[in-house]
Amino acid sequence: MGSKEDGYRYDRFELDNEGYIDYRKGWTAIREELVKLFPEEKEGIDKLNQVRKEAKKLSYWMVLLRISPSWTPNFFKNWLLKKIYEGTNLTAQEHVNRLFKNPKLKALISGGQLIDWNL
Repeated sequence: MGSKEDGYRYDRFELDNEGYIDYRKGWTAIREELVKLFPEEKEGIDKLNQVRKEAKKLSYWMVLLRISPSWTPNFFKNWLLKKIYEGTNLTAQEHVNRLFKNPKLKALISGGQLIDWNL
């Protein structure tokens, strides 16, 4: 994913005639690029990172539920199912629409790799 010379850039997206955004290694670098281009969306960008982290935790809950033995108490299984449902009751596009107002940022987040990052 990129090199030291290019700041570990692994992708570049053009935004009409308004410039471009470089996706670099790590969330901090991507966040900086997004906030630089969309300062009015800073709060949503930070919430996106929270959603991303919560989605990662959900994958652990799903694995735990899947590998739990049949004798695991139902209250524990129900608790796990509730945790999973709470995190998966919105689609990725619904999350994007809830977090952002700017249509260009919505398109940028919804298209390509960012939507795959646990959203």
